[in-house]
Formats: sequence, C-alpha cells, structure tokens
Amino acid sequence: MSKNHSNKIVLISPPLSMDKQAGSLKDIAIVLPTLGIGYIAAVLEKNGFQVKIIDCIGDNLYPDDVLKILLDDPPDIIGFTATILTINAVINMSKMFRKRFPDTIFVIGGPHLTSLPEKTFEKGDFDMGIIGEGEFTLLELAREISKGGMNFKGIKGLVYRDNGNIIVNPPRPFAEDLDSIPFPARHLYPPLIKYKPVPASYKKLPVGLIISSRGCPYQCTFCDRKVFGNKFRIFLR
Repeated sequence: MSKNHSNKIVLISPPLSMDKQAGSLKDIAIVLPTLGIGYIAAVLEKNGFQVKIIDCIGDNLYPDDVLKILLDDPPDIIGFTATILTINAVINMSKMFRKRFPDTIFVIGGPHLTSLPEKTFEKGDFDMGIIGEGEFTLLELAREISKGGMNFKGIKGLVYRDNGNIIVNPPRPFAEDLDSIPFPARHLYPPLIKYKPVPASYKKLPVGLIISSRGCPYQCTFCDRKVFGNKFRIFLR
C-alpha cells in the first residue's frame, strides 16, 4: 500500500441487476439509495475529507462506467459496501480497479464483510475492511492514512492485511449517541427522482428516505444483526 497522504475518498454502492434483485418481479423491483455510505460520507466531509459517492444502482452504472469516473479524478481511498447479493460484483471490481490504481487503498464494508471478514478478504483484493458501523472506524482509518501513518493495530472494527496475514481487530462499540452522526450526505447521491421506493409507501415521487433507528432486539432467523447489533437505538433529532 502507498503511504501517500490521503484526502480524496470515493464510496461505491455496486451495481445490482433487477434480474438478480427481484427475478420475475423485476418490473416492480424497488430502487433505493444505500444510506449507510451517505452517513459515512457526511462524517468524513465534516472532518475535512473530499468525498464522492458513486451509486451504481441509482445512476445505472456498470464497472466500466465507474472506472472512467475514477480515472477522471483518481482517489486515495476507494470504499465499497457489499451485501450477499453484491459481493461478487465488489470482488470483481476490486480486482479490476487494482490494475489501474495499484497505490490506492481499497476498503470494504457492509453486511457481508461484517459476517465473513476472513473469507471476504481471501476472495477480494482489499487492503482494509470495516466491521459493523462504519462512520468512525473509516474516519479514524482515513486520518491515520492522511498523516502518513501505518498504525492500524489500534483501530477498533478494522480488518487489514499484515505481511500476508489477515488481521481482525477487536470490534468497535456501537454508537450510543446516534445524534452525533450527521444526516447522510444526500447532495452526493443521484437525484431522488432516479429512485423507486415500494409503490404502496408513497403518493407521488420523488421520495426521500430516512433511518430513524439502529439495532434490533429480536431474533429472526433470516436476519444478521451484526452490523447494528441487538440493542435498539434511536435518532432523537
């Protein structure tokens, strides 16, 4: 990895075809912004970093399109978010982009990495990974890289490579005061009109979404609660 100082960060929500997302129901599939990277972007901007969001689903972009955007203004850090539906796309993009940006630091976060950090690193070309809530872990990482440091051992919630080994640091405690996190950086997303919420949830478009709470105390077998935990927390503002 490069030790160059880092100020430019690009956060990517990967492409997901309607066929893969909804199958035979693709004509009524919903298209929503990935608000998680919006909160991360807001925290980074608040602390002086230049941030760009590339929402492949909202802008109907494919990996070649993303590469062109990155080549126009190469970033110091590329961050991906991934779910079980998008992890293969993210892995392929990491390998594709690495060839053009060998010194850029590649970071992955989201539910898939949080559940399977070692396996995700074994398959993809990532330097760092963010487990759980990403706002303050990525901020701490960006600050360390920005000052030219390589001391990653003390950053809670971080996964990284060290001499070929995959290191998983202790988890970061969940944020107790959610109001310390700014509203998502909506100005970095495509226009709202490009998104399509559940038809029964609105009277007319465009529609803006919010996250009012994090964490869930219930134990549904189909749900992985590792990203936000089991404790119910709310935004009070």
